[in-house]
Amino acid sequence: MALECETQPMSHSLSLAEHHLISELSTRYAYAVDEGDLGELVDVFTAEAVLDTGRGIRRGVTEIITALARLERYDAVFHHLGQRRIIAGTDAGSAMGDVYCVAHHLHTETDGSRINHVMYIRYRDRYENGPGGWRISERRLDTLWTESRLLDR
Repeated sequence: MALECETQPMSHSLSLAEHHLISELSTRYAYAVDEGDLGELVDVFTAEAVLDTGRGIRRGVTEIITALARLERYDAVFHHLGQRRIIAGTDAGSAMGDVYCVAHHLHTETDGSRINHVMYIRYRDRYENGPGGWRISERRLDTLWTESRLLDR
């Protein structure tokens, strides 16, 4: 699926510093979710951000944080980020991108066995540069495939 910015002419480019700041948003997102420090997400998403998980749409950073709090049911969560592509949008202060991720969700079954539910994800993001700096304004989570693994320990 092509990003909208790949089919429209760009009127600006991103500096290396802007590219880095945008890339760091996904890193900050992963750390906040993995560490259960969801309050940090107010500096990752715009106040009016939209998160589409494929199972529902959350509007606004408060609703996004509430939805992500459901991850607390797992013993541990671990996001491993892979390649990223960031492209300038059609106007200054906007950009789009893809971020690949392997997300591990560990939980203990009633019989004591430990399961790792693994999601292979592509985030489709839109970014805005506002008074607080670069933020994610839209994030679509595309689950490419999943698997569950029985853990040895």
